[in-house]
Amino acid sequence: MSRAPRSLSESEWPDADAVLWRSVLAPVDFFEDGGVGTHWRPSTVAHAKYAYGQWMKFLSVSEPSSLAEPPAVRFTPERLERFVKQISSRLSAAGAAAAIGHLILASGAIAPSFDYRSLKSAQRRHAAVTKRRDKRTAMVRADELFGLGMELMAMAQRDDVVHDLLAHRDGLIIALLASRPLRRKNLAEMRLDKHVAIDGGGIHISFDADEMKGDRELELWLPESITPAFLHYLSAVRPRFRDSDEHQFVWCSNKGGQLHPDGIYQMIHRRTTAAFGKAINPHLFRDIAATAIAVDRPEQVHLSKDLLGHGSLDLTERHYLHAQSVRAGNHLGNVICAIRTRPARTG
Repeated sequence: MSRAPRSLSESEWPDADAVLWRSVLAPVDFFEDGGVGTHWRPSTVAHAKYAYGQWMKFLSVSEPSSLAEPPAVRFTPERLERFVKQISSRLSAAGAAAAIGHLILASGAIAPSFDYRSLKSAQRRHAAVTKRRDKRTAMVRADELFGLGMELMAMAQRDDVVHDLLAHRDGLIIALLASRPLRRKNLAEMRLDKHVAIDGGGIHISFDADEMKGDRELELWLPESITPAFLHYLSAVRPRFRDSDEHQFVWCSNKGGQLHPDGIYQMIHRRTTAAFGKAINPHLFRDIAATAIAVDRPEQVHLSKDLLGHGSLDLTERHYLHAQSVRAGNHLGNVICAIRTRPARTG
């Protein structure tokens, strides 16, 4: 028996809500400004819409008559408190905080006159109890990840001919991410006709600001160590994937068409688990890269924000740097090594 959906689809909303939602997303034209959600990312639109549908579902079950009220009137402190309790009972603190945040975004656009301070307070409380996951035990060194990528590409060929297309593609992706840790979505959306340029034998990759999470354009050059492999992939490996001539995406699926973000995630999960005995998810590559710079080149730590496409070093440090504890661990390792190699005391 299938589980009942937890969010009402837009077609099930009251007419007043559906009309207001469409106005939120109304595009800009010559005579009028667009809706407040015109510039939201597609993923933001989807999350906000789902969260508002959850609110609609909650009311349709607990208080159906409220759906006849104007949208702004429905937002009473008592109803919101019950709604927060309901989602908190089935979601983690982080999940509840995200759901509340998206409801604030959607409802604030639909009914901007309502005072959402109680809802914002609930979001802050849930966010405050969310425990930041310690990623250090899941991390490996950047050079180990890069080495895995190079090893996969080497194993994929024999007598200078690539016999294992997937191993070569996967190795190249892993080596690229280890040295240039793009976000998974951007990596999957890389196109030959838009993002990749070959200039004097070098590979230049660029993304416009509206394609990036932080709304900042990104430009980078691939390291020389993987440039030959990337060029070989484009000329001799990619054309051998099914239907590769029918699209411009750099990364091809063995099923034909584009290798999607979920496919990249699953591939990296599988390859790193086989190599290291633990999965290194694509986003963790970014932590590893920032930490590698901070540990090995602390005087150049400012480069991390540019490598990761962050607007400020503060964001990079807050989310990614584990360097202080790593350096402490290295120091302890050196001490232990010195003790082990010290001549034994006699007498």
